[in-house]
Amino acid sequence: MRKTAIIYLILLLLSHISLAQEAIEFHFDPQIGETLHVNMFMDTDTEGAQNMIMETNMSMEITPIKKEGEVFTVESLVKNMKINMQMGMQNISYDSGKEAEDEASQMLADQFSKIIDKKIVSLITERGETKDVQLPESLKVQGFDSQTFSNNITAAYPAHPVKPGDSWESTAEFLENPALSETKLTSTYRQETDEGYIIDVEGELLGSSGDSLGTVEGYYILDKKSHFTKESVLTNTMEIQGMEVRNKITVTVE
Repeated sequence: MRKTAIIYLILLLLSHISLAQEAIEFHFDPQIGETLHVNMFMDTDTEGAQNMIMETNMSMEITPIKKEGEVFTVESLVKNMKINMQMGMQNISYDSGKEAEDEASQMLADQFSKIIDKKIVSLITERGETKDVQLPESLKVQGFDSQTFSNNITAAYPAHPVKPGDSWESTAEFLENPALSETKLTSTYRQETDEGYIIDVEGELLGSSGDSLGTVEGYYILDKKSHFTKESVLTNTMEIQGMEVRNKITVTVE
């Protein structure tokens, strides 16, 4: 009986040690000068007076170029873009690597070709917070918001160690989007796997007057060494001016 009790106490002690080892403090720490290849796929479904389905696939290169204090400067280039759009009975496609085959495709080419090989500069802290995104003028006129890139590449980390099941709050502003003001997120560290650390997110999309326009949910998988995002899937669902918009963004990093 005594031997059994001792074994039980040892197992209980080991279990507490194991739980303590699960707590981790996340730090954004990419390797300076190492170029990462990113694929971002956006699937947008709009229902309203005129339904539209739009699929966008962007291939990007992301390179951390320097670190000053706790802030990394990260340069991104859109290397290739493919778009498939369905509006009613009309199908339109664009591939930055090919010549436009018709007038509708040429209209997309005139708009989106200005994005290819244009530098995007992001300032990201060790906590994964994007302090600033410098978009070239060609991207601004296309209606791209800086959060389109930053929110899907880095997760916001807490300022303290967390263990599986712990949650924290964060916000992100939409600086160039007239309809959206900010996102309020709740992130939860789910678990550590062979692939990396999994963080679940859910939250609310707010308009300029603070009203709720929709929701966001999804997850990030972080690299175990750099805590850079290896994969993320985020789905935004909102209602704007009588239109219901569902936007699913999938990012993979190599």
